[in-house]
Amino acid sequence: MRFFLFSFSALLALMPISMYAQDVSGDTIPSSDTYFLPSVIQNNPNLSIYYSALRATGLADTLEQYIDPTYPGVSYDSTLACFMNTGRAIFYRTAYEEENGVFPESRYFKYTVFVVPDSILALNYNIRNLEDLRSYAEQQYPSGAGKPDYDRESSLNMFMSYHILPEMLTYEQFNTSQHQIIERHLHLDELDVEDFYETMLPHSIMRISTPYEQGNYGSKIFINRKGTIKYPEKLIPGIQIYKERELGYQYDSYSLNGIYHYISEPLVYNNATRDALNVRMRIMASTLSPDFINSGARGRLRYTDRDRYVVGFLPGFCKNVQWTEGSELWVRYRDASFGCYNGDEITLRGQFDMTFRLPPVPQNGLYEIRINCYSPMGIDDFRKQHGNLLFYVRQEGSEFIPCGTPKNMFLTAEDLGYVKDDDVDYYDIIQNNPGMTEDEAKELAIIENDKLMRSHGSMKSPDSYTYNGRTSLRDDNNTYRIILCEMYMQPEKDYYLRIRQVNNEYESNIPFNYLEIVPYDVYSGENGPEDRH
Repeated sequence: MRFFLFSFSALLALMPISMYAQDVSGDTIPSSDTYFLPSVIQNNPNLSIYYSALRATGLADTLEQYIDPTYPGVSYDSTLACFMNTGRAIFYRTAYEEENGVFPESRYFKYTVFVVPDSILALNYNIRNLEDLRSYAEQQYPSGAGKPDYDRESSLNMFMSYHILPEMLTYEQFNTSQHQIIERHLHLDELDVEDFYETMLPHSIMRISTPYEQGNYGSKIFINRKGTIKYPEKLIPGIQIYKERELGYQYDSYSLNGIYHYISEPLVYNNATRDALNVRMRIMASTLSPDFINSGARGRLRYTDRDRYVVGFLPGFCKNVQWTEGSELWVRYRDASFGCYNGDEITLRGQFDMTFRLPPVPQNGLYEIRINCYSPMGIDDFRKQHGNLLFYVRQEGSEFIPCGTPKNMFLTAEDLGYVKDDDVDYYDIIQNNPGMTEDEAKELAIIENDKLMRSHGSMKSPDSYTYNGRTSLRDDNNTYRIILCEMYMQPEKDYYLRIRQVNNEYESNIPFNYLEIVPYDVYSGENGPEDRH
């Protein structure tokens, strides 16, 4: 198989003008670090304290990485440039569709840094220099007090690391801002559009959400916010991410290898933050690796056939994912007509055996791990490609444990007891419960059907998204969640999910949409039943 990533000139053509210096042209890659993220931060006099901390901790050196020198070359006919120039690339097939697949020509390291301006630090926290910030960090992370700043376990290093993501995200890319996708969220007043990202602080995660406020979507974005407009009593307001010019500063925040965003207050990964993250984490598959984002594969919306290409990845050059020979990993474009959440999808193909490192959990406890990777579309020839999958999980230092027996991916939700909410039979409930209203009886019947599906190790899909503007995923029997396991998880440990195709008669083609990592008090109903969104 032949492979790809974007040429530098092709990359620049896809980037906003402000993302690269004006004197950069053609395929010339600048040898100076002037164009990299630390220098762009240094050039903003309002960020002197955070810049000093990046230098003191050595994190600025990390933020000057750009291109992986070990990445192998790929043939021209497997590149995006080839596809754009000729309309052809690697032949790729998914379901009944035929598409072109491309591979990155290079592997890029990129970053997002959240910064608090000096004026906010001075006014609200009496932090006026690096020494003050170090003292503040030692209060937040006392275990690292007194250690050298460059030590990864020092207070200042941990503090700054939680302000850095290993992928480049513009304001519009934190959460989807494409109206074709947003208009298909049915419960914006009850469920923020959100994504979860692992930060540069080991074993930490960040929840970034765009709330729907008073009929206005997308006006503000927050980090580690909890609660919605419908449930203000549960609100943890979170930390606001400002738009580029919102604070009035006229400094470019873009660089070749990253971007910075102003935030309203310092980020701290403390107990309050962990409590705010104690939610059902729905992890989009397209955010599981920074390479999905830094390559430009994740989040593209297909408008025309010119946008209809998928991006493949080379084994050994995709962070958080490992796979064996015979496996293929593709990230598809976003499409409002896809029967998957947010229109996002990655596809596992071939006789595959793939392992994904899971995002960290915020607290010790029991968690339920679920996956949605099924969309048979009612086409028998395609459904047969799904085959049988065996799922495994493991904690670092331990062996993989199978999650039950192989799952027959040919099955629809109806094979697992699914009944559409509007079609549940509640006649007997009415007869056996005098005085109960039809609505109450129907709700009870829906709950009983949900319990039946859970007994088969499955759940209906969320009702918070629809791929056709009418029917929610919960009302579609072609998609459902598989409950893989319940396991005790710890924040400081790494966990892995392995997906293996065990039917050798043919190659599989599995659409993989999202994972859910759900704390016990959410799925057990200790604080009320888990919502259907």
